[in-house]
Amino acid sequence: MIELGTLETVPVRDIWRDEAKDFTPWLADQGNLDFLGRAVGMKLKFAGMEESVGRYSADLVCELVGGGKAVIENQLKETDHDHLGKLLTYAAHMDAEIVIWVSQSCTDEHRAAVDWLNRRSSRKLGFFAVEIHALRIGHSKPAPRFKVVARPRDWVRQRGGTDDLPPTESRDPQGFWHGFREFVYGQNSTALKLTKPGGGGRWMVTGRFGISGTHIGAVALREERGLRAELVLDGAQSSARYECLLACLERVRSAQRFPEELTWSREKTRVYWTLTTDFDDATQRMKQYRWLFDRLEELKRLFAPLLRELNDLGWPAPERPEQLAADHQKRP
Repeated sequence: MIELGTLETVPVRDIWRDEAKDFTPWLADQGNLDFLGRAVGMKLKFAGMEESVGRYSADLVCELVGGGKAVIENQLKETDHDHLGKLLTYAAHMDAEIVIWVSQSCTDEHRAAVDWLNRRSSRKLGFFAVEIHALRIGHSKPAPRFKVVARPRDWVRQRGGTDDLPPTESRDPQGFWHGFREFVYGQNSTALKLTKPGGGGRWMVTGRFGISGTHIGAVALREERGLRAELVLDGAQSSARYECLLACLERVRSAQRFPEELTWSREKTRVYWTLTTDFDDATQRMKQYRWLFDRLEELKRLFAPLLRELNDLGWPAPERPEQLAADHQKRP
């Protein structure tokens, strides 16, 4: 039998004990700048370290392909207001086109601030928030990992011209789904599997059950100013399947972890939760992502075993949904 190792997280302070003496010189190495550059989607060429900005000094300054400068501010701890202020000061003094904030952990508030800066800035100026992590397997050397947690929503990679975000505004309005994808894959563990946004950026399939005609989806209700996490039944037998599922309503109610009631729609053959929210308020983005992620995970937990049991009993059967439900209740 093949033996596999376990991927472990290494505290970054165990590797770089001092931000100025250890981490910044390490990142200044061109090979490591290339590693960061691949994460943010651009070529970064070292131009200076601890560059003087009045009474302060910018950690790193880089040149960009085609001209222009990038300023990098490092912080081997959770982001704070002090470093945000320094970052803006350095960017203004250097007349930078790209601003990269590297930290051990970016708070929701500072991530929202970076999103706001990108939304309010011209296309010639871009802000990135990047987390630095370290991983290893067993007793191997630790490996660095840069995780981009905020970036310009219409950012396009300079090398190769590859879109780093969904390529059209109509497919992904306001970068919402791209940000949600990064949020989901940034979780330690998840059963969700995301597809590309569909319906003009209105919805995204986020999980399947291995049973045709069933899936979990996320919907952005922009005109109604809401989000929806839903279980979808579709296909020719969707109505019959819905009736079978509805007969198990009390089992679902007793098992669910959230206080708000699920909406059961016979017309749409869907079961869902809805959140009223403002998509234009970037400060709410992390709350929106958290709400959506938690409800989608809960739908998967609630309905995956139930759908498998009903499928094993032979659904759909348009002429006998009540019998299917009765058979299900008899199960141990």
